[in-house]
Amino acid sequence: MTTPLQVVGDEIKASVEAKMRVIVNTLCYVGERCIIEARDAGTYQDQTGNLRSSIGYAVIWDGRVVQRDCIDKVLQGDLGTSEGNAFLTKCIKQRKKKGIVLIVTAGMNYAEYVEAKGYNVLSSAELKAGPLVRNILVRLGFHMR
Repeated sequence: MTTPLQVVGDEIKASVEAKMRVIVNTLCYVGERCIIEARDAGTYQDQTGNLRSSIGYAVIWDGRVVQRDCIDKVLQGDLGTSEGNAFLTKCIKQRKKKGIVLIVTAGMNYAEYVEAKGYNVLSSAELKAGPLVRNILVRLGFHMR
């Protein structure tokens, strides 16, 4: 073998890093799609806009926030954006420090109650996220089990 072992190791590490970046970018895209789905397909009636304004996502890679979004105000939903950001921050702090994670949240304290009443707050976004991630990664050449 004429190639130094360090060079081989560096190449493998760079290849793994590049694949991880593809996964992170895919999750960022899916997070954006989840926000759009949740806000557009929510079946509840907006009163203040706070619930839709509280919907956000974050992608975390080994404990570091790569991307997050929870700033789009709907109607007079100022409380929703602040509560959404606070809840998203709380969820981020609770995550493990290893791996890549996509978090999608609705930050108003009554979001779960609205879902329990049979309205769609995040459920359609959750149902679409998994297959969308899988589809994109397979199309990019990843092998999924």
